[in-house]
Amino acid sequence: MQLIECERLTKKYGNKKVLDKLSLKIEAGGPIGVVGPNGAGKTTFFSVVAGFIKPSSGSVKILGKAVNSSELKRKISILPQDALFPRSMAVLDTLVFFARLQGYNREGAIQQAKEVLELVNLSESARSHPETMSHGMKKRLSIAQALIGNPELVFLDEPTSGLDPATAAIIRNTITQRSKDATFLISSHNLEEIEDLCSGILILKKGRLIKQDKMANVVSRTSMLTVVLEGVPPESLIAGLQSLEGILKVAVPSQSAKSVLIEVEEAHFNKAQMDIMGMLLESGVPYREIKKGRSLEQQLVDIATNKNI
Repeated sequence: MQLIECERLTKKYGNKKVLDKLSLKIEAGGPIGVVGPNGAGKTTFFSVVAGFIKPSSGSVKILGKAVNSSELKRKISILPQDALFPRSMAVLDTLVFFARLQGYNREGAIQQAKEVLELVNLSESARSHPETMSHGMKKRLSIAQALIGNPELVFLDEPTSGLDPATAAIIRNTITQRSKDATFLISSHNLEEIEDLCSGILILKKGRLIKQDKMANVVSRTSMLTVVLEGVPPESLIAGLQSLEGILKVAVPSQSAKSVLIEVEEAHFNKAQMDIMGMLLESGVPYREIKKGRSLEQQLVDIATNKNI
């Protein structure tokens, strides 16, 4: 089922184009990451598609309907990066209020509020007030609010930004659990999280669509190995790796990167993996993992700098 269709979508502020003739189609399915360098237009894309701001030109359809159509009630939801809640209302009452806005009667609204609070492990905080809650609890409350009404399409802007690992894991688990019934579009600078969580990817740059594909197709490249280290690789390791049989090229994405990209001849691929592990052990350089393909972060670095390994 086609959820979103954008045709030559453009948004200008003065002479600056934030979205530039953006055309794409998104079908229902697993979570989709929306990523790109700063200024790529990710938040503006969310805001236009969700109906918060009007495009300068072009068109958007959600489930075949115009944005802000009454027929989309309960079918789409959005979590802004910094959601705010009334200070004077208890958490449960706040969610009941939002559910009533979506058309639920009081009994149904209370049931919805309790269900989403349980989903994000906040049932015990139902009578708390938002100003007494930690940043992580407020973020989970935001996720709960976004899930009221069992929407088919959910936009999440930086859902785990600034969270401790345990709270971030709760949110990731919530997204995974609800992905059976809803399609999530997730914008985040945590590219490892996007890579692990999402089955699809949209890459934007300067308001344009650079790539739309399955995540597996974007990060996989059978002739490429990524070695993730505990620290910045020493020059001696780079030189040693370059000398191994079957190694075509060795590169480090940036001066502060803790990973090494290694392009390998197909005929020597399996042996090269063993040789690389042996060199790491011999040199005493601690590493976290060796994996096939390029990480999403490396792809984004290449797109931002117009470089290729």
